[in-house]
Amino acid sequence: MKSPILSCAIIAALSLGALNAVYADSAAWNANPVDNDWSNPANWTPATVPNGPNDVATFGVSSTTDVSITASIEVNSIVFSPGASAFTITLPASVLTISGAGITNDSGITQNFVTFGFISFTGSAAAGGGTLLTCNGEIDFNDTASAGDATVVSNGGIVFFRDELTAANATIIANGSDQFGFVSMGSASAGNATLIANGGTNGGFIEIDGNGPNTARVELYDNGTLYIGYGGQDAMVGSIEGDGEIIIGIGQNLSVGNNNLSTVFSGVIRDDPNPPNLESPSVAGQIQPKAGGALTKIGAGTLTLVGASRYTGATTVTAGVLKVGNKTRSATGRRAVNVNAGTLGGTGTVAGIVTVGTGSGAGAFLEPSIGAIKPSSLSIQGALTLKADSTYTYKVNTNRAKADKVIANGVTIDSGAQLNFVAIANKALTPGKVFAAISNTSATPISGTFANLPDGSTFTVGRNTLQANYEGGDGNDLTLTVVP
Repeated sequence: MKSPILSCAIIAALSLGALNAVYADSAAWNANPVDNDWSNPANWTPATVPNGPNDVATFGVSSTTDVSITASIEVNSIVFSPGASAFTITLPASVLTISGAGITNDSGITQNFVTFGFISFTGSAAAGGGTLLTCNGEIDFNDTASAGDATVVSNGGIVFFRDELTAANATIIANGSDQFGFVSMGSASAGNATLIANGGTNGGFIEIDGNGPNTARVELYDNGTLYIGYGGQDAMVGSIEGDGEIIIGIGQNLSVGNNNLSTVFSGVIRDDPNPPNLESPSVAGQIQPKAGGALTKIGAGTLTLVGASRYTGATTVTAGVLKVGNKTRSATGRRAVNVNAGTLGGTGTVAGIVTVGTGSGAGAFLEPSIGAIKPSSLSIQGALTLKADSTYTYKVNTNRAKADKVIANGVTIDSGAQLNFVAIANKALTPGKVFAAISNTSATPISGTFANLPDGSTFTVGRNTLQANYEGGDGNDLTLTVVP
């Protein structure tokens, strides 16, 4: 006689084996499923539900393309075969974990995933190209997973990039709505992704904190926001554009330009209004406020700032061009602008002091009308210092008798600084015509002269000869007068 315990064990083992055969294996979605439930074995060939870390779910041509996941599912990968139908896989309130190769879409058309629950990419799983992930719940990328070439849209949901992974070449969108879409890059690399925050009742929100080198393109619209976290790590993006808002945490620096694109940002850049700690430890009994958020222009492209920004850290240019085109306040916040290399120009206003060059660098440039057709006037409310390795590129349109101008509240020209006079056209100007190359609003005289333009010297360009006067205008401007 068999032992009852042994009989029960055999029955349990057989039942478990049968259960595994039904619920844990790779399978292909049927051409004519009985319903749209992922967890129904009758919808798959073989008749088993892909639900295990080694399982692959394959989708081809099918009469039922709205697939519903109502229970927790884990797969190694999801594959859409060449010529597959357009599927929409929906999670009403369940969990889908993709822990292996990720999503592979060879169908040639977009495949959709919509979650009101939770999708988790783990291990090295990647969301493949031609995949649209719409998040009304939560989507997490963990470990070394990647967003691949997918499009990820947060419609009031939360998208997290955790650990040291990358957004790769994905397009990631945080939409605005009654419940704003939230995308947290954390310290993950934004890769070569496009990050978009759209406006709405509550604007979309993208957060980055210490994400390392990347070439991500950031587009911010209406009240869409990019937030540079206060976790102690500086951040980088490839470019910024649009009319949204950038918030930089106290003591943080945002570097912009690593993708070498030329973009225009007409929104506002400001400090975090609610930082966790506004003060550093006291020094000699005095409380020392921390520096505000800072901005660094890197890369070969041109960044044009048109909005009136309020960040309180420094602005630094290390490559490419920074143009200011604001009509009110300051495009570069309240503090100093340091052009260590590259070029500063534009028709707007800079509130802080401006230093062009480092004194021993490869060269830095001040060029108001860079990239413009017409001569431009650049206003500096602080003092201007032109270091030994700097060049002021000054353009005169002889057809219209119009020229560039720099307005500054105090001017210092170090020995070695150069003035590069550029004539547009070659029309002879009327003798006695005066151009104000630098308008010095300070009561003090200009300190120093350009190495190639001593006070009182003359030079000839085309059909015109001009004479320099560092005591011109109201007595302390640099003027160039046309002489016979």
